[in-house]
Amino acid sequence: MDVAYFRDGNVINYKPEHAKFLFETTFEVNWGTEPGSGAEKIGSFHDVVVPELVKAFNQPYTLHCNELKHGGATYELKWSHEGDFYSVYFPGTEANGFLDWHTWAVGVEYVNNKPYIYALVPFFWEP
Repeated sequence: MDVAYFRDGNVINYKPEHAKFLFETTFEVNWGTEPGSGAEKIGSFHDVVVPELVKAFNQPYTLHCNELKHGGATYELKWSHEGDFYSVYFPGTEANGFLDWHTWAVGVEYVNNKPYIYALVPFFWEP
């Protein structure tokens, strides 16, 4: 599974043998530089990615198949993997001018009629 924390950040590849430890391990990686500040984001999948996924799934979202739904961006949204994906889209809040929208693109492939996530890529408003 390829995981990015920033759309143009470092892509971390997790092998099947990593899957059983992914939500527990504290092994830190460099996810790339944060838009705006340029500061490097370093941390484990558990400490960096999981909280954002929990946040995304605990807000009202819509699910879209093979469409990168978004609330407006200063860049071109592009799915850089081959295969099908879902967009988990939160439109943002009026209080923040809807600039707090975010989308997690989740690449899914079926093997023997079982779904497997092969990629996770976030998109959000950037300055």
